Amino acid sequence: MPKQKKRGSRSHRAKFDKTLAFLAKIPYNKLEAQKAQGRPGSGNFRALHMRLHLIHCGDSRALQPTLYNIFPPL
Repeated sequence: MPKQKKRGSRSHRAKFDKTLAFLAKIPYNKLEAQKAQGRPGSGNFRALHMRLHLIHCGDSRALQPTLYNIFPPL
């Protein structure tokens, strides 16, 4: 049987303790940044969807408004 995901776990909040040093190690990905900013696409749907996805993964980038704020294009 495939492993089932745990539901109702609130332990993901503890994963937001990562520092900016951790974020600096993540390579800048233009495609991901565009998705997070909601373009190209319809309205803000992609931005919200990306943020929810990052929260689901326990990634502290979800606390930022956009990925461009962390990794500006060079």
